[in-house]
Amino acid sequence: MSKAYSNKALPAGTVLREWRLEEVLGVGGFGIVYKGRGIYFDELVAIKEYFPSSISEREADDTVVPIDSDAEEVHALGLKKFVEEAKLLWNLSTPSRHPNIVSVRSLFEIHGTAYMVMDFEDGIALSRELKKGAKFNERSLWNIIHPIAEGLERAHRVGVLHRDIKPPNILINEDGRPVLIDFGSARFEAAEATSTKVTFHTPPYAAIEQYVKTYPQGPWTDIYALGVVLYECVTGEKPPEVLERMHAGLGKPLAAGSWPGYSKKFLQAIDAAMTIRPQERPQSISDWLEMFGKNVGKSKTPAMSEDEDATRVFTHELKSDSIMPVAPPAFADGESVETQVPDHPDKAIFKGAGPATGAKKKVTSAT
Repeated sequence: MSKAYSNKALPAGTVLREWRLEEVLGVGGFGIVYKGRGIYFDELVAIKEYFPSSISEREADDTVVPIDSDAEEVHALGLKKFVEEAKLLWNLSTPSRHPNIVSVRSLFEIHGTAYMVMDFEDGIALSRELKKGAKFNERSLWNIIHPIAEGLERAHRVGVLHRDIKPPNILINEDGRPVLIDFGSARFEAAEATSTKVTFHTPPYAAIEQYVKTYPQGPWTDIYALGVVLYECVTGEKPPEVLERMHAGLGKPLAAGSWPGYSKKFLQAIDAAMTIRPQERPQSISDWLEMFGKNVGKSKTPAMSEDEDATRVFTHELKSDSIMPVAPPAFADGESVETQVPDHPDKAIFKGAGPATGAKKKVTSAT
């Protein structure tokens, strides 16, 4: 069995159905994103390939296969989750798309893997703006985070979490419209098939529950990442990753300092999002947006003014008792904490992050 270019992206010129690949847009632990152009119609798309690099390799005929027999079940489970979430994201794009989350056009399976075809969003990544030393104020950040959060809440309603929100995945188009891209980083419980759990996330944007398997993930997980993005925009620096924050202390909250151009409420909302213990964070996007003290209505997104943070791959997560102090696990080890992906996008169920604040299972219906 030839491994001519194992663990490499497909070369430019490769044809996938009606699309010809032009270049690689990004590579993460979970997949590869390509820029594609239509063969019959001259239009651009972004195509995400399911390719978990730590457990997969590519054969000479482009087929994606597990690296060994031990990885087969994990690879298959991840592919199943990728397809499920792609279908749900497609439902978000029909009959009308949300302008602030990337729209999924189609999904197909070939070469032993799956490909999600999305609108090609041409814009400047927030990471690039930060790298150039861009300065923000409360209004400009609100014009980015509010519409992004609204789009994310729509995804949460059907059971889809992003799980890898970071500045490279937020694009600002020429008209000032922010777009959250690179969905499809589906989290899969290898424990359903094996004793090993594989997760993909990017420090410092990853929350504690992305390291500690006894804590459930939910909307509060994406909220943590959004808080870190805002922190970076306000301060111009990335905070320590969450494990370092736990061991070194929480540090000084933003609201305790002086940051010209930002109200105390705005800074307090960022601090709340970055709370280490998941049960102490806002449990939904709507709860979090209310903390900013603004008139939270439909976004208008007024115009405003290659640090592609690598997504790390972890094949063994920490147990909660190895990094104390942490609040007690909300659920017993034997109870599943995986987000339940619904067969139909009429509602989604997330288990609460924990009982400490009286949080309960949240059920929200899609609108």
